[in-house]
Amino acid sequence: MSGRTRRRKRRGGLPYLRLVIVLIAVSVAVRWWPRPPVAQVAAAARIWQIQSVDTMKTSRDKARAELNNQAYDAAIEAQVKAIHEVGATHVAVGTPYDDEFLPYLQRWVRAARRYDLKVWFRGNFARWEGWFDYPKDMSPEEHLAATKTFIETHAGLFEDGDVFDPCPECENAGYWPQPEKNSEYNAYLVEQHNAVTAAFNKIGKNGVTNAFSVIGGRAREVVDAGTAASLDHVITIDHYVKDPASFDEYIGYFAGTLTVQTLLGEFGAPIPDINGGMSDTQQADYVGAVLKKLYHHKNDILGMNYYVLSEGTTSLLDENGSPKEVFKLLKSYYRPMIILGTVTNPLGDVQKDVTVKTADGISHTTTTDNGRFSLAVPAMDQTLVIEHADYFPTEKLVTGSTEKIDTEKIVLEPRHKGFIYNIRSSVKSLL
Repeated sequence: MSGRTRRRKRRGGLPYLRLVIVLIAVSVAVRWWPRPPVAQVAAAARIWQIQSVDTMKTSRDKARAELNNQAYDAAIEAQVKAIHEVGATHVAVGTPYDDEFLPYLQRWVRAARRYDLKVWFRGNFARWEGWFDYPKDMSPEEHLAATKTFIETHAGLFEDGDVFDPCPECENAGYWPQPEKNSEYNAYLVEQHNAVTAAFNKIGKNGVTNAFSVIGGRAREVVDAGTAASLDHVITIDHYVKDPASFDEYIGYFAGTLTVQTLLGEFGAPIPDINGGMSDTQQADYVGAVLKKLYHHKNDILGMNYYVLSEGTTSLLDENGSPKEVFKLLKSYYRPMIILGTVTNPLGDVQKDVTVKTADGISHTTTTDNGRFSLAVPAMDQTLVIEHADYFPTEKLVTGSTEKIDTEKIVLEPRHKGFIYNIRSSVKSLL
């Protein structure tokens, strides 16, 4: 073979050599070239928008007894501190709206603000149901007028994000017997919404003005689609059940038939007439079953209010003010685990549009352009499933915590490896 022929063959191999050199350079650049900081994914700090604990046993029932007892402020402080610790966004206060009780209500509100909590106002005027020996003689029309006056006169009580219910379980006054007064009851709910919204607009506060608690069974039987729409597609129910599975039926009905989100104005256990007696462990197990149902329907639930913090059969605290098992369980939902992470391929390339979900399928998200993801899930052990059509799926176990957890990089193996990928992989193994 002539020298010219040999030289031509050597020149013929040069393009391949150049390609290898270029790929090596690219691989080195990809690995070592300074990269901009990875943008963090904004993680939802909680599972539900409204997470509240009720204080009715002390904020309402003791309103007169502790009205002038300034030493009781220490007890108020301890209760609000516990509600903050469980991870609530709101403290539900049941103090009446009458002038007599205003100083007591203000003490509760001030304590809530010290712990950066919003207030879910769940009081009423004492004349509506005859509380504290007031005459039971307030008409629905008087109630609407008094509600507007109360809000507009006491603007300093309120902050953006507060929830205001002028009349929890308003049906208890007896003005709207079923079924003959169903239409009047629906109309009154709409009038309440209009009055409260107008008053909050007047004082320049952006409050939740459509949270009017209705007994769960009555809400399902009476509230119609037109009323639900007028309440901005939210229905608020006080609901206690024997079987946690019944929440599937109720929330499914409100979401499917009325196309609304549910806000739980009250829930808890045990209610002796419904659940009988329970040990602390049985209480925690039962409430855990309820919370699991609510979490399963989390997209159809605006929020909830656990009844009650203390001094009731459903209490989160024991007689000494110490957290019971149920307190810790509620905390695992109210202070969820925030899981952060990055998904790459074996070459270190971040992968976008990868699905990251919990094994139960309830919580899921997709990775951003930077391969990042975040999930807010109950603070208990979770198995993540990471999958994409172009990659083999993988799983990752994350141990439960109430803190943010930034996982190590999660690596997905591609189903099909092209020529360029294989060259880069070979080069990477040599670096």
